[in-house]
Amino acid sequence: MQINCQPSFAHIAIYGAYIIGRHWYFVLLDGRVYAESLAYDATKDEIIAIVGILRQTKDIIDGLIQHFPREPVKGCATTENDL
Repeated sequence: MQINCQPSFAHIAIYGAYIIGRHWYFVLLDGRVYAESLAYDATKDEIIAIVGILRQTKDIIDGLIQHFPREPVKGCATTENDL
């Protein structure tokens, strides 16, 4: 019998951001769908939106952490000594 010891994260979207100078871009990869925001300028009032997006992303990640169990899957090795 084969046991899948890795949790499946295929259904979870991947959130990200990158910064070029003062411009912030937010990205999302959900399955095969990729989305990218327009640039947010950190030197203008858009900094408030940047902080808001970062806080929402943190809340999403916190929710995902709470959703997945931290205990190992029964029957799976948890350390090299268990192998």
